[in-house]
Amino acid sequence: AVLNVTADAGRVEFWRALADACIPDGTQSAEFGLDPAALAVPVRIAWGTCDRIVPVGQLDRVGGAVAQHRLDGVGHVPQVEDSARLARILREMLGTE
Repeated sequence: AVLNVTADAGRVEFWRALADACIPDGTQSAEFGLDPAALAVPVRIAWGTCDRIVPVGQLDRVGGAVAQHRLDGVGHVPQVEDSARLARILREMLGTE
């Protein structure tokens, strides 16, 4: 599916323009305003310490009682890069561990 989407020159230019706007220097330029600490449900954030798109340092600004899992050696796609560790975190959160 990815190859089919990227085969269309117009789509490739769109994705390139979007990437240039959101990730001008290879790192996400904007921080999104969601405050997970303000949610009325338990929150856990799993973040790869090697994420080159959204730097793990953004996690330092999350306040409140939010569980943080900094995944050493993992990049931007932890569910693919370390699915076993992410599954363990989810099982623990769901109480099925």
